[in-house]
Amino acid sequence: MRSRQVFVITSLMQLLSRTTKLGWFEDDQHRGIVDDAKKFLSMNSLDHYLLGLRVLNQLVAEMNQPLPGRSLTQHRKCAVSFRDIGLLSIFQTALSSLREFGGNMHNETGDRIKGQGILLALKCLCFDFVGTSLDESNEDLGTIQVPSAWRAVMEEPNTMQLFFDIYGSTQPPLSNQAIECLVR
Repeated sequence: MRSRQVFVITSLMQLLSRTTKLGWFEDDQHRGIVDDAKKFLSMNSLDHYLLGLRVLNQLVAEMNQPLPGRSLTQHRKCAVSFRDIGLLSIFQTALSSLREFGGNMHNETGDRIKGQGILLALKCLCFDFVGTSLDESNEDLGTIQVPSAWRAVMEEPNTMQLFFDIYGSTQPPLSNQAIECLVR
């Protein structure tokens, strides 16, 4: 029964994310999804917190993926707008969830929250900031070019230390994702 619930929730999150992407420029309410998803994080339930992180994960993945039948220009316009409006806030949310749950919860829900938090941070760092991921000829595929607004967060020593702490205190695949965040 549990696997069916996860499948249904995942499908609903995909639908929400795709609808948001398709309506991003049609109605300003779609641009408020980041704040709406963060409301789950402020509830007193760890299950709601986990759901909020999963919604943000799915949203970042959807906004970074071109849709069949839409031009690359349409995709880039939406992705750049999303990057400018909400991606930094989402990355900071991932960092704060890792700080809050990274070392002090050692149960199934805490581990799932850590997993979603590190995955969210990694998806934010893997975001195609300048629209070059489709260009295989680019020699700098291993580097990211984050916007200047991210500079303070990226240069903060606590950010790097957080990923080292997660790497040192977890097992694969979480430790692998933490080291990948450090590499990026």
